[in-house]
Amino acid sequence: MKRISILGIIAILVLVASIIDRFPEEWTAFRQGWEDGSQAAFTEADTDQPTMHSMGYKRIWLKVHRTGPVAACDSIMNVQEHRRVPYEITTIETFVRPGAGYRMAYMAIGFVALLTVLAMLYGFWCLIRLLVDLSHRRVLTRKNVWRMRCVAYSFALFTVLELLMMQAEGLLSDQILLPGYEVTGLAEYSPNYFSAVMLLLFAEIFAHGVKLQEEQDLTI
Repeated sequence: MKRISILGIIAILVLVASIIDRFPEEWTAFRQGWEDGSQAAFTEADTDQPTMHSMGYKRIWLKVHRTGPVAACDSIMNVQEHRRVPYEITTIETFVRPGAGYRMAYMAIGFVALLTVLAMLYGFWCLIRLLVDLSHRRVLTRKNVWRMRCVAYSFALFTVLELLMMQAEGLLSDQILLPGYEVTGLAEYSPNYFSAVMLLLFAEIFAHGVKLQEEQDLTI
């Protein structure tokens, strides 16, 4: 039990440290997106020239794989070797025009996203309470079973949301044709199916362990 208490305290410290470590990066990305949107709006208003966003285009990131031979132009200068060396594109950033089907799909996904955000917030709170109980050596309790299930199922719901968004964005990738390359998927979504399944498995194993503990206590 002492080891579990120590691990619970370490987990809390690691969770806090990871949040502090990722906050500057996430805040910078949010601020950059906000500034880009504001700048695009002001540019369009000042120059009277339409932007890609105002014309109904959407920015998309795609993973690509070379299928054809290396062309003569597919090379860059290596200043140390003083010669040109071949290169290969793995990710591209471009613009596509979403259709009516995509917009309808995203409206439905928006409802799922709202539920996911609420579930993730509650799951995060349950995770904090679970770690606090572990640090106080309160482990095999029904409350912790509920909390662990909330954490696992909220993460699973987030994985489902990523899958839905990947499927919706995949409809747009059909518009892109890059000679010598094949579009293999989206670069902005990578659902972690294994982690989601393992969390669900551990949650149910923990619930079964609590049930066995309660049955043992009743027989004594």
